[in-house]
Amino acid sequence: KLWLLLQLVGLLFEFNLWREVSSHLADFEDVVARECASEHQFHGVCAGPSWNTSIFEDFTLSGHQAHSFSFWTQSKPPTFLVAVHPVSSRPLGTAAKDDPEAWEDHEASTVHWSIEVQRLRPAANLPPMRFARGGQQVITAEDLSEEAASSASGRVQWQAIVQSLGIYRRNVRFVAFVEDAVGEQLVAVHQHPQCSFSTSWKAFNQQHQGQSHRALSRCQWMLGLFLLVGGGSVYLVHQELEKHRANAEYLAENHPMSQRFHLVVLAKFILQDVPQQVCFVLYIFGWYEAGGLRCQLCLFDAKHCGEEDAFHFSNIVTAGCILASSLANQLLIRPVRKRRYSEDDVCMHLWIRVGGTCVASMPFTTGLCLSSRSLVSEPALVHLLFAIPCLLGWLSISGFCCLGLLIACDDEL
Repeated sequence: KLWLLLQLVGLLFEFNLWREVSSHLADFEDVVARECASEHQFHGVCAGPSWNTSIFEDFTLSGHQAHSFSFWTQSKPPTFLVAVHPVSSRPLGTAAKDDPEAWEDHEASTVHWSIEVQRLRPAANLPPMRFARGGQQVITAEDLSEEAASSASGRVQWQAIVQSLGIYRRNVRFVAFVEDAVGEQLVAVHQHPQCSFSTSWKAFNQQHQGQSHRALSRCQWMLGLFLLVGGGSVYLVHQELEKHRANAEYLAENHPMSQRFHLVVLAKFILQDVPQQVCFVLYIFGWYEAGGLRCQLCLFDAKHCGEEDAFHFSNIVTAGCILASSLANQLLIRPVRKRRYSEDDVCMHLWIRVGGTCVASMPFTTGLCLSSRSLVSEPALVHLLFAIPCLLGWLSISGFCCLGLLIACDDEL
């Protein structure tokens, strides 16, 4: 009965988590539809109402030639995106393609290049920003210096130098453009203690290719599946419990109830509890991280710019129910009954309990060990608390694998 009650409470909070994830994905899809409509797509980059195109350059380079151009930004603080796209590649001496819009070129997508961005006005005291990339890439830049913020005209001039790192005997046509951020939420995003503007902006421009979006999409699908699996396991155990009550005398002699209950709990642990921990970690990282969907939506909607704790009450209870369900398998492990237990037996029982507990909670503890300040207020303390069970879990898995190999080797010998 206690196990059934725990599962029912867990299903209620898991359903609430599924609704929350679905709502977040719906908000994100609405923003993508608005900001990245076909009329706002520019060479595969979202150039919606929140951005202003500062400059567009179309040039050809061969070998290690370089091309420079200057541009102005009006965002405060200066925050912009530089997109570089090698669109075509052809041998030296051959004519260019007749169709200037024929962008698809497999060879050009493998061309490597570098870019150097330097502030000109007001003059910069820091070295230029340098990046080396390949194919179509987007570079995000932000200047939080006092000189840029105190510009009298409100405009900042920049210089960018693009250098081809391709083959000497080929001409590569490049397209480069700069998008200046003009969204009203720009200041709020920069002041947000949990979000990184450059990371969020770049992740949003990747649309459905962004890791955060894929994480929440997988989490939504997995949560829906786990609700069905959890409901099915509760129903099976409830049916067995009713049969046990109706045929108490017969079942007491044959003990099938205990065996079936153990099988259901074991199957649920493998098929639901462990993957569900992974799902919860995916949700926490995909929504609350510095470049997660919440911070991406903050770029366009002020309601997502407020501070939000990753481990609020509902998430804490949900995580607690998931962990309690995962650790319920410990109730099925009992030591062999003996009249007397030696110190070695007691030590072995203790280590099996500790190792089993650490293995059962390993996805959750591993996720917390990888967490940043965006997820927890004191990451160093959290890492210290969960590093030991995480390490013991991985060591236990490694020990079981090594033991299996030793047994297999002994059988062969």
